[in-house]
Amino acid sequence: GSKKNELGITAVYPIYDKSKKLRGVFGIDIPLGTVSTFVKNIKITKNSVVFVCDARGHLITAYSAASTNLLEGYKMPRLANLKMPWVEQSFDLYRQTEDPTFIYTHNNKKYIAAYEKIPDIKSDSEWTIGIVTPFKDVVAPLQRGIFLSFIFVFIALGIGIAFSAFFSSRISKPIIKLAKD
Repeated sequence: GSKKNELGITAVYPIYDKSKKLRGVFGIDIPLGTVSTFVKNIKITKNSVVFVCDARGHLITAYSAASTNLLEGYKMPRLANLKMPWVEQSFDLYRQTEDPTFIYTHNNKKYIAAYEKIPDIKSDSEWTIGIVTPFKDVVAPLQRGIFLSFIFVFIALGIGIAFSAFFSSRISKPIIKLAKD
């Protein structure tokens, strides 16, 4: 069971028969601690921030691999309380454009943002899950992989040329010797 006085969400779903008569209601209580655990288990880079907030920017939960408890000391925190202006900017851009995935720049640094509305939350304001990641956290490993691939290809090419030169000279020397005799 859940602890007394623990904040949570109650989700309900009406059950109707074929004649549209209400037959019952299915309900489930989800403690906010469960939502926080779900958010913490999302795999993110060390500089990413993942959060759930309502349309007004009130945070339900927030997590960053670099700083585990982002909501410490706030009763009803807002995105501004995170003191991460790049996260605030991404949420503002999301609200303006409703684009679920986009790249933007803040203080000459590129970021990737992804947002998804959480369906069927019966609240004063719909909830959204957001993930904001520095562009370099995603691109740097890819660039490193491409660079290492090029090095491997050039080393393999060099070894191939050296083997070809060695074996071609071993094959051609006896032929040249026979041709001279």
